[in-house]
Amino acid sequence: MPTRRDADRRAAPRRDEQSALVQALIESETRYRTIFDSEPACVKLVAEDGTLLSMNPAGLQMVEADREDELIGASVYDLVVPGDRAAFVALNHEVFEGKHAQLEFEIEGCKGTRRQMETFAAPLADETGQIVAQLAVTHDITERKREQAELTAYRERLEALVVERTRELETSREDARRNEQLAALGTLSAGLAHELNNPLGTILMGAEMAAMATDDASRDEALAGIRLDVERCSHIVKSMLRFGRNEPSEKGPVSLNDVVRRARDDARKVAGPDSISVEVSLDGSLPLIDGNATELAQVLINLIQNAANASASGDRIEIETRCVRDGARAEVTCSVLDFGCGMSRDVLARARDPFYTTRLQSGGTGLGLSVSHGIVSDHGGRLALESREGRGTRATVILPAR
Repeated sequence: MPTRRDADRRAAPRRDEQSALVQALIESETRYRTIFDSEPACVKLVAEDGTLLSMNPAGLQMVEADREDELIGASVYDLVVPGDRAAFVALNHEVFEGKHAQLEFEIEGCKGTRRQMETFAAPLADETGQIVAQLAVTHDITERKREQAELTAYRERLEALVVERTRELETSREDARRNEQLAALGTLSAGLAHELNNPLGTILMGAEMAAMATDDASRDEALAGIRLDVERCSHIVKSMLRFGRNEPSEKGPVSLNDVVRRARDDARKVAGPDSISVEVSLDGSLPLIDGNATELAQVLINLIQNAANASASGDRIEIETRCVRDGARAEVTCSVLDFGCGMSRDVLARARDPFYTTRLQSGGTGLGLSVSHGIVSDHGGRLALESREGRGTRATVILPAR
């Protein structure tokens, strides 16, 4: 028959096993509570109806509660501001359906302080898989939201400033565009005055010759010259307008030799036939070019006038045309050479600049070479200048042959 001592001997292992299980549960609870209490974020357990089951010290501090028992059994929904309450209730329902959820919302603490919160919630199930609580980790994002609001306000102010500065730049650009247009108009007007000066001089001389004519033939010749110069003035106005708008002029087959003869005669009318001699050497086999005779005559008259202005009375000017061939390619050239004062390197470097002139006191505009360069470029050619101070200047117009 078993004795009591035998029963105690059999019960001893069971007691030891139960004691170990209890000790393990105590240690597990202690470990859980240590983690729970030391977490810097708010950690809470919420029932399906929103009742608060547990909250760590960090969460109590966020909701301005002194002890956990002040909130246990109360509804956490009451801490959420009315505007975010429905979304928070929906989050709790999602969790009890087995889903994970995330939400930003605002709370009002027990002492009235408002905070922006962000929560990450997950379902907590028992051994049978039954969801018994919502486990949520919630962070205070009030400072982050404030910084974001400040950054948004700063970005909006910056964007407004960019819009304002862009508007100011557009206004400045429009003002600059108007100033450029006015400057272009001034350049065009000055260039027009410069180019009309020569034909107006010949018109004046033609009118004086017509007035002094003693027979009909001389008068008709003078009037015919005036008519040609008036047509030339009209063409100059049209070509200067095209020049100001960067539009190409009408071109056709032109003999550069004929242009030289016309330019020589017109330049002589203004400079006077006896003051400076003009010697012309023309290449009789010169091929035609594609050009505008009136515009090219303007160029050569300018070059002859420049040469005359750089020369002393009794000096000579040499004009020469020739053809330069390089295989199948041919170029037609016309050079105007004087033996006058010449130009220094600095003056030669700026000779084509608009409005640059060394004859400002004598009425120079500084537009002759600039306009001439533009006309020659429009003809697909180039204007070359060679000069030595005290030795004279050679200006050469180089144009492609047809």
